[in-house]
Parts: sequence; structure tokens; C-alpha cells
Amino acid sequence: AELLGSMARLCAERSKCRVQAGKLYRPVFEKALGDELEAVRQAALDGLVNIDKAVAMRRARAALADESSAAIRAKLADLAGEVGGQEDLEWLAKGLTANDESEPVWQAVLKILRRSTADVVAAWVERVEADPVQWSVERRVSLLAALEQKAQGENKPEKLREARTKLFCLYASSGDTARALEYANALWETAKDGPEKSALTAGLLDRCLEAANPAADLVGGLVEKLLSVQD
Repeated sequence: AELLGSMARLCAERSKCRVQAGKLYRPVFEKALGDELEAVRQAALDGLVNIDKAVAMRRARAALADESSAAIRAKLADLAGEVGGQEDLEWLAKGLTANDESEPVWQAVLKILRRSTADVVAAWVERVEADPVQWSVERRVSLLAALEQKAQGENKPEKLREARTKLFCLYASSGDTARALEYANALWETAKDGPEKSALTAGLLDRCLEAANPAADLVGGLVEKLLSVQD
């Protein structure tokens, strides 16, 4: 492991012999990914990352699919966040749990989704909603915010409305009145006319009242908007 570590450092960006070392040591690193010793696998992954992150991701994806080391799994997650693609989302998903240890994996998933299309992000929203108990409010908000950004950038008004409506509901149910009203306003401003604004506001009000203890300020704000349209 110590020798591999020295070899990996020779492949680092500041090394004067990086190119030559990379060509010479890459086969050694790739073979060492299958070693039984964690320290050897770690050094091998470091070496491949120093040579080419995208290639390292491709090699490690297969060789370390069932990796037992938490440190190496965290390194893989960070690498996937940097250079991974949609093909990495499924194996990353297997490492997602409700505890804090999976936070690096979740951050990697978010980074990949932010590089993906609105449709891919929307599919993950559906996945989360199929089992919402397993996901914290913070993670659901992050995912919906990614969908909102993608839908806006790709000019997909239906998906944008979906993301903002769900963000409104999450903030309303968690007691964040200010953010809930912010999304209510965003939805209201994009409605085309009075009848659409009225239907939208009534729908948001219904969703708000479904909560066990709806915030009075939020309900009042929505009622005020509803009445302003009907005047």
C-alpha cells in the first residue's frame, strides 16, 4: 500500500513526471482495485483519480461495486459527484439511508441530477414520493429545488408548476410560512388570468388546510389572494 501510495503521488497534478508515471502505473492501479487489503484498494483508487477522474470512475464503478470500506465508498461518492453520470445514480441509490453517513452519497446524487435533464430529476421526485417516510424534508426540498431549476432552464412550465406546488406543500407542512408564501406568490404570478389564479389559490388553500395545524398567517395570506381575485 505504501508503494502504491508513492506511485499515486507521482501521478498527481504537480508531479513533473505525471504523464510518464500515469502510462506506466495505470495497469498496476487497475489490478490493485481488486486487492483484498483496503489500504491497497484506496491507494489504487487515488492513483487512478490522479491520472484521469473519468477513467477512474469507469474502472471503479465495476471493480468496487460491492466495496465494504466506508472510506472508499465515500471517495467513490465524491468522485461520482464530480464526474459521474446518470448511469451512476442506481448504485449510489443503494447507499442512501436516513442516517447522516449517507449524506456524501446524497450530495453526489444531487450533483449528478443537476447535470441531468428535468425529466431525470422528475423521475427521482416520483421515486422519493413513493416512499416519503424514508426521506427527510431537507432532502426532498433539495430535490424539488433541482427540478424547479431544471424546469425553468428547459422552459417546461408544467414541471415548474409541479415543483413549486410541491415545495409550497412541504414548506407549509413543516411550518415555514415565509417560504410557503414565497412559492404561493411565484405560482400566483405565473397564472394567466383571474379564473386560473382563483383556482390555483383555492387549490393551495385546500392543501394548506389538510395539515394538522395550518399556520394562520399562511391561511390568511391565501384567503386574501383568493378574495382579491374574486373582487
